[in-house]
Amino acid sequence: MELVSPGSVVEKAHKTTNAVLDFYDAVVTGHDVDSTEYRQAWQAVRDARRALLEAMRAALGRL
Repeated sequence: MELVSPGSVVEKAHKTTNAVLDFYDAVVTGHDVDSTEYRQAWQAVRDARRALLEAMRAALGRL
């Protein structure tokens, strides 16, 4: 992705990856689906993914 994507897309891809890793950390440390930590981490993944998809669509001229 870093070879062919604009910097804005690459930046959002990194943020999405980090959000997924943070979510993973929340899960493996024992936070269940009802915990604030779990819900916040999952929301961060969803937000980062949405931003990444929007950036990718814009880069492709499909927004």
